[in-house]
Amino acid sequence: MKKCDIRLFIILTLILLGGCSMNNKTNEEKEIVAKAEEVTIKYFKEREELDVVITGHEFSPNDFQTVFIDGHVKGDKSKTFGVGVEYGGGEYNISSRSYSKNLKLKE
Repeated sequence: MKKCDIRLFIILTLILLGGCSMNNKTNEEKEIVAKAEEVTIKYFKEREELDVVITGHEFSPNDFQTVFIDGHVKGDKSKTFGVGVEYGGGEYNISSRSYSKNLKLKE
């Protein structure tokens, strides 16, 4: 009976520890997305003189340390964009961008 209790204790401990590490990863991802969104909004405001609305995000595989941010111009949902924001080393930089044909950007 004691062996069963010990095994049950170990299994429950592993489950609890696994859950805690998942929360940390989720919080870290939320921070990365928030900063990437901030960098994206600032980029379009300063370089393109556009106010934008962020509509979504997607992480690339961990090897690339990039999050892809999607959005559109405020007031015109047909003018869409997507940018890749690299977040390695604590710095956030726009590494790529794509946009709809009707969205004219300064080059």
